Amino acid sequence: MRPHNSAKRAGKPITTYASTALLVFLFAHPSASQLQSDASRSKGFTEAHSEHIIVQLHEPIVVRDVRGEMRDCDGNPEKNAIFEIRLQSSSQIRRAKTDEKGRFKIRQAPAGTYDFKATLDGFQSVVGTVIVSETANPKARIKLTLNLGV
Repeated sequence: MRPHNSAKRAGKPITTYASTALLVFLFAHPSASQLQSDASRSKGFTEAHSEHIIVQLHEPIVVRDVRGEMRDCDGNPEKNAIFEIRLQSSSQIRRAKTDEKGRFKIRQAPAGTYDFKATLDGFQSVVGTVIVSETANPKARIKLTLNLGV
């Protein structure tokens, strides 16, 4: 990275780096290692197009109740998005559809570790892990941002 002088203050150059904006962009968006089209990760979930991009969240989300919201990258709620969970020790899948405010809820999910998948036509799918625990913060919610693209 090569510094360049863009301004002077009190006779001294102020050094800035042109890559600062790029670094912010890289941290704000998923890296190439987070994007995948791994069909095994979404086995049993609602099918997406074969070329569909899947964003994988690496950190589990811990909640007491399986509820949350989905929004687009501009913060607008996404209606009719599908949120699905599968208990890791089972093949049973439970689904919820978002309402006009982008909210969803899966009632009475027993404590355990679940794989989840969030999908909406025209958007990248999001997959990850959600842990349902009685000791989790009762106000914790699943909040997902869906990025445009297939």
